Amino acid sequence: MNWTAGIPGLDCHDRSDSPEIMNRLAAVVCAIRLHPMNVTATRFGGTAAEVAAKKFYNWLNTAKDDLDHYLRRLALAIACDQPRDDADDEQVLRLAKSVHAWVTQSRPRAKASS
Repeated sequence: MNWTAGIPGLDCHDRSDSPEIMNRLAAVVCAIRLHPMNVTATRFGGTAAEVAAKKFYNWLNTAKDDLDHYLRRLALAIACDQPRDDADDEQVLRLAKSVHAWVTQSRPRAKASS
């Protein structure tokens, strides 16, 4: 099963009416993928995952419309898909921003042939 399956905002089949909720869920899931948490953890607050989730969430919330929200969440998921042990939040966020920029770049339209 894909690690994004069933997560509103990351799985295109599971959506929420709230971009904020989808951004929060995407930020948390991606942060925990980067900073795995022990199942015996009694709290999320104050963890490395929470710090990363806040960074990710802040970037996700700068989206200009619903499509941009989705593309940012997707870019973040791509950046977190196969994290390395030595990867940090900033590296993942830089990669997500780079993927987002590449996907959303304006491309010149092909000229119509005469």
